This record gives sequence, structure tokens and C-alpha cells, in this order.
Amino acid sequence: MKRLLIIWVGLLLALPSIAQKKTPQRLARRDPATGQIKYYLLGSVPTNTYSVPGGKTQYQRDASSGLLNLIVEENGIVIPAGTVPPLEKPQPPTGTNPLLSSRFTYNSNQQLSIEGAPAPGQPVELKFEPVTGSLPQIRSNLGQNLTPGTYYPSGPLQNQGEYTQEWSLYNMPQVPIRITWRRISDGVTHSYVFGPVTATKQLLFTRSSGNDPPPTGGATFVRVVFQGNSITKHPNTPPGQEGSQGFTIGEGNAWGMAATTQANDYVHKLVALMRQSSPDVQYLASGNGSFWEQQYQSGYNYSQITNEVNTAFGGLPPTHIYISISENVDAGQFNEAAFRSGLDQLIAAHNPAPTTRIYLRNSFWNGKENVNAVLQNYATQKGYGFVDLSDIREGSAYTAQNDWQQASPGVKRHPGNNGMTAIANKSWAVINNSGSGGNPGPGPGPSPGNGEFISYADQGWSGADYKTLNNGLVTVKIRRSVGGCVCHLSSNSDGRGLVNDYLVDLGGGRGIGSDKGRQMQVGSDYFTPGVQYQIGGDNTGWHGFDTGANTVQGGSQAPFFNESTVLASSTFTHRSGGQGLYVKVRPKIWGANDKDGNIILEQWIWLEPGKPILGYFARHTVLERDNSQTTWQSREQENPCIYTIPRLRNHKVSLAGNPFSGAGATNWSNYQGYFTPTVRTTEHWVGGYDVAGSGIGLTLYQPQNSSFKAGLFNFGDLNAGEFGNDAGYINGAPLVNYDSPGVYEDYGYVIVGTESQARSHIYNDLPRPDYSFDFDFTKDNVKWWNFDAKFRKENGKWRFYVGDAKTDNNVTSFIGKISAPYRSYKASEITQLEITFIGQGFSALNLNWEKPGPENSNGYTKTISVTPTGSQQTIVISTSHPDWNGMLSTIGIGATNGSTSNGAYMDLIRIRKL
Repeated sequence: MKRLLIIWVGLLLALPSIAQKKTPQRLARRDPATGQIKYYLLGSVPTNTYSVPGGKTQYQRDASSGLLNLIVEENGIVIPAGTVPPLEKPQPPTGTNPLLSSRFTYNSNQQLSIEGAPAPGQPVELKFEPVTGSLPQIRSNLGQNLTPGTYYPSGPLQNQGEYTQEWSLYNMPQVPIRITWRRISDGVTHSYVFGPVTATKQLLFTRSSGNDPPPTGGATFVRVVFQGNSITKHPNTPPGQEGSQGFTIGEGNAWGMAATTQANDYVHKLVALMRQSSPDVQYLASGNGSFWEQQYQSGYNYSQITNEVNTAFGGLPPTHIYISISENVDAGQFNEAAFRSGLDQLIAAHNPAPTTRIYLRNSFWNGKENVNAVLQNYATQKGYGFVDLSDIREGSAYTAQNDWQQASPGVKRHPGNNGMTAIANKSWAVINNSGSGGNPGPGPGPSPGNGEFISYADQGWSGADYKTLNNGLVTVKIRRSVGGCVCHLSSNSDGRGLVNDYLVDLGGGRGIGSDKGRQMQVGSDYFTPGVQYQIGGDNTGWHGFDTGANTVQGGSQAPFFNESTVLASSTFTHRSGGQGLYVKVRPKIWGANDKDGNIILEQWIWLEPGKPILGYFARHTVLERDNSQTTWQSREQENPCIYTIPRLRNHKVSLAGNPFSGAGATNWSNYQGYFTPTVRTTEHWVGGYDVAGSGIGLTLYQPQNSSFKAGLFNFGDLNAGEFGNDAGYINGAPLVNYDSPGVYEDYGYVIVGTESQARSHIYNDLPRPDYSFDFDFTKDNVKWWNFDAKFRKENGKWRFYVGDAKTDNNVTSFIGKISAPYRSYKASEITQLEITFIGQGFSALNLNWEKPGPENSNGYTKTISVTPTGSQQTIVISTSHPDWNGMLSTIGIGATNGSTSNGAYMDLIRIRKL
């Protein structure tokens, strides 16, 4: 097992397609002597039940009584539940599996890992399908929504003997699923049915082991070091002592400052989590890191750490090391070279083995930006795990202000019980997903919950305004002076820029530069109020066209032309192998003079290898702000907006009733002023193509959004190039409620080529839209949007104010509604909806839905009776209705007049199709 050297800096390795390495267990394997496939039973068992003497006998009793349940069907041969192991079935009589041997892991988090051993040089693809009915949304480890019936390539698998390919599927339901492999070279397929079961642990029994195998699962923890400062361990300091006074925990006691008990500090919370899988884990919590923070530049005695670790573990190396430092590093005297060298020596002093997992974190205190950047960059380069505390840093809800009211300010600045819990949770998300057996290695990789898209330390801009990518087919440039926006995208065949980067006189002696609202902006984010937004003594209604509370990646409008602040930029490598650029930006309010908005925008862009495709991923972190003007409503977004050269004004979308079938596209150039009406599509793309010649253009494809808009800015020169005032326009136009603080993410692709070329790439190379309908509101609002009623988080729950009244022309009514994100939903697959909620004050709800087409043109309603109980309840709604058919763009619920009272509400927990 590995040593736990906890240094808070993290990175996980991203594998291509839908794979990420997990600890495997074998279910089927080819016999090298005969070429036959042998099948073994994988059982679901409670923790440690079968790892004691006599465990195998007990396992056999439980298996034969039906307590364990696994079905594997190969060409008609079924291994039923209740069969006494060791269970071995020969190759089915219909012939040898011609494709591969495989092994599987299915755990209690509904993750299924499949490893394959195809013939050398003969890779295979995988698809899954329900045996009957439909499946909930299944995802890859990178957060990609996976479509049943679609073949997916594997990710590579290293150092696993004959096993060279892997797929990782998440949210796998407890129903039989047919899995099919297809050999890429000749299309030969092989299928079977796999029926996973719920389990807290899983064991694999082979026919010849004779011993009880160890339990499988996530990481195994044996010897763990938590190395840090006072946040990790601090002794009793009652009033009257020097230093931080008022941490009164009793003479002889020591734990993390400023938890109120030992059990409440982050170390002991993490140890409790580790003991769920590793009850005998040993750990060391050390505060020696505080001395290292102050002495890393010279004179630190590393032997004291080595001696401490050797004493704790009897000279054995730690399996995990967690380094929790930064708060006591003097930012004003910071020496990066000495700091990096010191980190090398600090880690080496812990006596790590080659298999030791190492983690670092950044600071809980403000003012350590230079230290944090080096820590993250160091972890990325070394391949260590990294824990990001930026969103809780010195937040009033996380410090010890209320836990130690009589203590000195120095104590109160430390994390209190809430802060310790947040640190532990963030750390566990990294530690538990990193497994065992050494660090992933250098380079970018996935961060928990966000796929491979991690934040990078600033590499600087080298004084140049441009950064460029080129994959041999297309060239893309981003510009620092417009917040890292894409300002140039061209085909290498002719070099013609297709993105509009309007150049203007910036005024004030600044010369000629980019307008701050053109280019390709992944974040033009809209909040409330929609007009007359007051901020810092300014008002968006004072400066021409009023967009209200609106942050723009590029900067602010004329005549200000303020540049949004670029906080960090870096190169990275996408999991596809494509080269990418990362930018972190603090956008400006568009209609005000030099005012930062309450959002941090992060952008990752990359070029797909061998394809004329620009991919992007955007993270919008909405911060707390003054809510005196907030109405908690959704607004239509520009996520992203792309200003094109004006020749790309042949705008098209797909409204096909049978999407992805190649049906003809619909022209969408009915401009009303500068813009077309917003349109809900079925194939999730909008394109702008050259009106003459080759028809080359740009197509925006968003698997998670089906709402778009097009536009044309015609000022007299429709043949203008990329730097003129005339421009075409396409955007993603989802409705999002950015009034609520939190993290919002979206992604998509921009394809260079004709409409037919773009659709070919969408059909064959890119992920399909998410057709599932299952929304869990326990963590966030899952991008549900609202009109005419508030929808916000209160007391840990997302509350829909059904009883918000609206008055128009002296008529008061209850018409508020909330609705699912605009996507494509198949009506035939949604016959019943299950809603789990807590509510009161109403006796009926409207079931609302829209169909594809122009906004506000295809809406339908069905009224349903509801009896709220004031406590958690679940209702099931039949969707039967004459107009419930074809493709649906959104589905929601809303208030009804005559059955709703003021103060009525719903605290949403889950809405899903059955």
C-alpha cells in the first residue's frame, strides 16, 4: 500500500474517450492454453464480511441463498443468482468470443469499469443499450453524457498485462444492460447482458485462489502523513499566552486550529472517511510545516521530519502524504526557486516510496497569490494531487469567528468547524478518486467533478497580445486585450479570418485596438436587473444601449473600452491529444466604466487533432454580490456568442423531427433589427455560411443546449473582412439564472467548413445531446430556469416560489414557472414524471412544455392536482396529452391561478422521468 503524504496540489490523469484507470477485478478471462473464455462470479458483499476465517464458506451460503445477484449472459448462457461458487462456465457452444477477454468492476457509486484485452493492433469500441425500456443518463468519468446505442472508443490502459483498453461508465442503473463490442477493423461484434447490483464492497472469487480475496473499491490507506501548520495541528494556547490566544482546548491537547474538537478538524474528518475502507489506517498529523514555511530559504532541519515519520511508522514509508502549507509563507519575501527546491526536500524528508501518493493544497488565507500559483504549477508538473480552496478562502462562513468568539483575531482567522468540513470534503474528492499505487504523472488531467478541466497557474503572456494554436487544418488566436477571447479562426487552406475582431480608435491616446464586445466570447453573462443596473456609483442606463447586469469577457462598451483583467493563462494538452489554451478572466460590466462583475470566467479551448474543430469548455463562477437589485430571475445568455465576418450570413439550424438523420436544414435569417428570434432546435447547432462561393462557414454545436440565435450587423460593407464594423453573428442562447452564486459550466464545438461537412463531424466525431431527464437539486439548480417567480437556494434547498404574484394592468395572477434546460427530449420516452419536493400553499400545478421552433410559439400546458403535505413527498404525473409528442425542447412546472396562495413554495429535491 502507499504512503499518504498529503501535500495539497492535485492532478488526475485524463484518458481519451470515456476511460479513467480504476482498480480492476476480473470477471472473464481468456485461457492462454485453449483460447476459451472463463467466467467468474463477481459478488456484492458488505464491508469485510468475507475477509475473515471462514469467509469463503459464508460467501457460498449467501450466494446459494440468493443474497448475491449477478447475471452474465453470453450467447444464451445465463449464470443465475444463487449458484454456489467457485462458478466457472466454459466458452459458449456457439463459438469463441473473437474480440477480447475482459474484466469488470462495479461499485456502490454505480460506476462500471470495463477492461479489455483485444488482439494486438485490433482495438474495439463499446456501446450499451437497455434490455427493456430506457436508461437514466449515464456519464463518462469526464462528465460526458453518453447515449445508449452509440459506439464509444476506449481509453488506453497502462501496465495491466494483456489488458490495454478501458471504459469507465458512471450512473449505471441496477437493471440488465446489453453491452456490445465492435472491432474497428472489420465491424465484427460480440454482445452480452450484464446486471449489476448495489454493493458496499465487491469481491472477486477465482476458481483456483483457495483464499479469501481482498475487497476492492477506491484507494487503500495504510500509513498517512498530514504535514502542515496550525491548521493541521496546534497545541492549547489559552488567554495570557503569547501568540494566538484563546484556542483553549485543554493542556496537552493539540489538533487543527480552529476546530472546536479534535473530531471536527480536517485531519480527523479525513481519517474517518479513510477508515470506511481501511479501518486499520495509521496516520501522523504534524505541525512542523509551519517552521518550514518560515525557514524554507535557508537553514531548515529536515531530519526532524524524517525522524518523526520513521517513529510513527516504524521506518516504513507512508502510502499517502498530504502537504498543507502556504499560510505562513511571507509573500513579500517569496523566492520561487528556493520554494520549489524546498518542496522537493520537504517531500523527500518524508521517506516516500515510488508508490506513495502525494497531495498539496493552496492557501485558506488571502494574500498568497504568488505562493498558490507556484503550488498548483508544481503539482501539475510533478503529477501530484491538488486541492483548490479558492472558493472558501477566508469566507465568513468558513472562518472561526463564531466558533471562538472570545479568541484573538489570529485564531478567528483560521478555519472553524465549517471551514474544516469544507477542507476535508474538497480534499476527499481528490484523494478518494486518485486510488493507490503512485502518482498519475505530470501533465494536465481531470479534477473531481469537472473532467480534465483544471485551473492552471499563470504562465504569463510574454508581452505579446496573441497566443496561437494550429493543428495543420485550422489556426486560432486569442487576444489578451479582449480577455483571452478567440479573435481569429481560419482554415489553413486560405488563411481567411472568419471571426470578426472589429478594430476601433480606443480614445484617450490609446490608439487602435479591438472593440471589447466582438470576437468569440464564451461568457457574456446576464444577471438581474435587466436595465438600470447600479454599481459603484455608475448606472448602465447612463451610457446608451442598456443591457443591465451583464459581464462581458472582452471588457466594457464604448467609449470606455476597459479591458477585462486576465488573471492567468497557460497552455495545456486536451485528452484528445490536441493542444489547448487556458485563460482565467475577471470580466467587466459591459455598460459601466471600469467595473468588475461578480463572476470569474475560465475558458479552455483546444483544437481536435486531424479535424477542423475548435473545442471549448467554460466555467462561470458566480460570486456573492449586493442583492438589493436582484430579482432572482433567469435571463437569456450569450454562452457563447460568435461575431463572424459579414459574408457568413447564410444562417441555418435544424428543426428535423427525426434529428441526426440528415434531414434538410432550415434557413434562419429572418432578422428583426440586428437579430433573429431565438429558436429551439433539434440537432443542437446553428451555423453561418458564406453566401457565395464555397459555402465555408462556422457551425456552433452544443450537446447540452438547443437554444440559439443569429444576427447581422450591416453598416454598408457586407464584404468587409475580419476587422470591419459589419459582422454576422451566431450564439448559444440558453436561459440561465446567474443571480444565484455557484459554479456553472458549459461546453461546445466550433467547426470550420460547409454545412454538410459540419454535420458530418457532428454525426460521427462529437458527443450526442443528452436525451435523459433526471435532475437532482440537492447540490445545485442543474440549470433549471425560471420566469415570474423566484428560484433560489435557501437553507440548503432550491426553493421555487410558486406563490409569487405578478401584476399587469392592475390584474394580479400567479404565473411563475421553472423549466428544464433547453435540450432535445423525446416525448415518447417520457410517459411519467416523478417529482420529489417539500411544499405548501397550492393545490394544483401546470405541467408546461415547449416544442422546437421560434421562441414563444410552441408552448403547451396541462393542469394537475397536487396535495402538498409540508414534508418531503413524491408525486407521479402522467404526461398523457394530445400535444405530448415528437421532440420537446423543455419541460417544466408552474403555478396555476385559483389554486395558489401568497407564500406558496416548493423545495425541489428531484425531478425525473420514470
